[in-house]
This record gives sequence, C-alpha cells and structure tokens, in this order.
Amino acid sequence: QNVDNLSPRANSRVFAAHGIIPPTVPPCIIEMHGRLFDVQCTNPACKSTQFNTESPICEALRGTEDLISDHHETPSLPEESLPRCGKCNSLARPGVVWFGEGLKHSDTISALVKKADLAWLLGRPPLKSIPGLTGMVLIAWQVFPAAAYAYEVQFNGGMVAVFNIEETNGTHDADFYFAGPCEETLPKALGVV
Repeated sequence: QNVDNLSPRANSRVFAAHGIIPPTVPPCIIEMHGRLFDVQCTNPACKSTQFNTESPICEALRGTEDLISDHHETPSLPEESLPRCGKCNSLARPGVVWFGEGLKHSDTISALVKKADLAWLLGRPPLKSIPGLTGMVLIAWQVFPAAAYAYEVQFNGGMVAVFNIEETNGTHDADFYFAGPCEETLPKALGVV
C-alpha cells in the first residue's frame, strides 16, 4: 500500500542478496495506492504517465518540504512553475490515490481477494520479502478501504492472520494474532529465520 516504490525494490534486493534466482512468476506486488514517482498528466486527452525520481520534480518545489516540516504555511506557487507533462505540457500530478479517489487495480485486487485462502494484516511492513508464497493476500492493518479486504477473505471462507505490535478491535475477529514487531513475528510464524 505504500506509494514509495520500496516494496518492489526491496523484493528484488532480497533475491539478489541471497543469490536466489527469482521464480518464473515473481511475487506480485500490487501498488493499490499508486506510486509517488509516477508523474501523471492531468489532461484527460493525454493521460501520459512517466516515471521520475528527481527531487524536487521541478525547481519551484525546492525547499518546500523544509517549510512544511518546520510548520510554516504551505507556500503559494504560481501555476506556471508547477510540474508539467513531458508530452503535452499540461499540469502533472503524482500518480498516487488521493483521499476520495478509488484504489488502483481494484478489479484485479477483488479477483485475488475472492480466491485467497489467507489474508495477512501487517501492522507495518516486514523488513524481508518471503519468496515463493502463493494463495495469500497481504493487507496493511487499519488502512481502509484496503483493510476491508480481510473481512471479504473471511466471508469467502479464508482465514485472517494479524501481525501487529498491539491488539486492536480488529484483532479479535482474526483467526490468528501474532503480537510484536512484524520483522520478528512474521519470519517465526512462517518458520523462516
């Protein structure tokens, strides 16, 4: 669910660090909230998306993160200085889902959730990716609407395992609850040390 592209990058590094040849069908990471580094054109006729890791993405934004972290007012920037589409020069925006927008790939996610026999709800993401696991859906805990997928897995006959530092109202509905940091409890539960 993170928009920082770290999960796919970490997955690749885990394989490389352990000298593992990735499976022919790699673990599927669906970035349902989009990616910050996808720069999307706001022009409906263009709809271009370009991957861009430059920081800042345009000169007018240089230093604005410092102002915000120091609790200054959000600076007012002229529209002509904001990020632009590389194809049609219309305004561009981050390729992330903002509040009120629908999740990306929702049809694919729904199809996977209907077939899943186990949903993992993680209080925070694990530090390692576990290659070779299938038939499971990983869902970040307490982030809606994504967390509602766990209830759908249960409704369809699957089970829910919660990995979290502390109990919440939702842990009582889970089939399994593993208390503690995910980077410790997840490998132990899976027998991977």
